[in-house]
Amino acid sequence: MKKKLMAVALATIIAVMAVAGASLAWLTDSSEKVENTFTVGNITIELKETTSNYKVVPGGTDNKNPSVTVKEKSEKCYVYVLIDNQLAIGGVTVATLDINSTNWIAVSTTGTQTLYRYKEVVDASSADVTHPVFTTVEYNGTLITSDNINDLAAKKIVLKAFAHQSDNTTQDVADTAAKTWAQTAFTTP
Repeated sequence: MKKKLMAVALATIIAVMAVAGASLAWLTDSSEKVENTFTVGNITIELKETTSNYKVVPGGTDNKNPSVTVKEKSEKCYVYVLIDNQLAIGGVTVATLDINSTNWIAVSTTGTQTLYRYKEVVDASSADVTHPVFTTVEYNGTLITSDNINDLAAKKIVLKAFAHQSDNTTQDVADTAAKTWAQTAFTTP
């Protein structure tokens, strides 16, 4: 008898739970999942020049065409060029570069090196954007003589480029990052 009573009580409890569970199901709902996808921003730059060997002739001019390209799909950025003009005799520069100071603004100078920033933020989101750095080198016909021209034999004009994102930062922050980079640009590979 106890077993029958226990079985009936258990069946009653299960029935009550089923009715209660069924009534609760009427008040529930669920949603589809939402997934967030993140991509990573990137900046790709390229520094190119078609020729790199020149002959110094006092009073002469060589055409040059170094240019910096910010590649398509890069983030908006500040673009910098570090130029190390080693063509000096006795500490005096004897080769003048025709850098357009309207487009390229000098940020800092240390010894033979000058860091320039392009005048505005470069937006290459939909296409490559290329900016020439300078177009000629003019050799001083007065300071370069037959007695000192050999002092220029192993000297070079060396360029390196750097870019820093412009979104969510300031030009001052980018300038500081570029100056920090410039301190080691020619000593690190």
